[in-house]
Amino acid sequence: APAAPAAPAAPAAAVDADSWESSWDGATATPLLDATALPHKFIIARAGDRGQPPALFAAAATVALAALRRDHRDNGDPALMSWRYVAAEFPSERYLHLNVKGQGVFCRSRGRPHQNQNLVVTVDPVNGRCWQRCYDGADCARDVPTTSGGVCRLANRHELAAPADDLKVDRFALLAFEKGR
Repeated sequence: APAAPAAPAAPAAAVDADSWESSWDGATATPLLDATALPHKFIIARAGDRGQPPALFAAAATVALAALRRDHRDNGDPALMSWRYVAAEFPSERYLHLNVKGQGVFCRSRGRPHQNQNLVVTVDPVNGRCWQRCYDGADCARDVPTTSGGVCRLANRHELAAPADDLKVDRFALLAFEKGR
């Protein structure tokens, strides 16, 4: 589907803690997933490293990367460079971000490979969904109006087809992982 026309760009500015929710309300229900440069007040866990994610996320990462390869048959074999896990208390969101690189990595937003050959596959390990996402603010994001009259910059995303149960992580193991962060 063609990308929605972008709203006029808003100047980048620090978000006042009291107006945090109004900075994304009406633009997205999932600011941790969608917002490209929004300070998040309710982060409860962060972790990340180069290479493969911990064993807890290994199966979900394998399934998500296989979905990326199926979705883009001409993508070659994108390599996992690093991973990052982020969880927020409000709204309740938990995501595993897989940073991949490879020759000819196809960008759904641009309709062609990225010049830098990088993209992100994001896994929702609670609800069993995954997306291809890009962080190129110039070409792979859009400005969306908020209910307060502002503008929130959201990353474009393309959902990848993968069996939901194969992307889910045991909830108790996930909470234990978060407690260690």
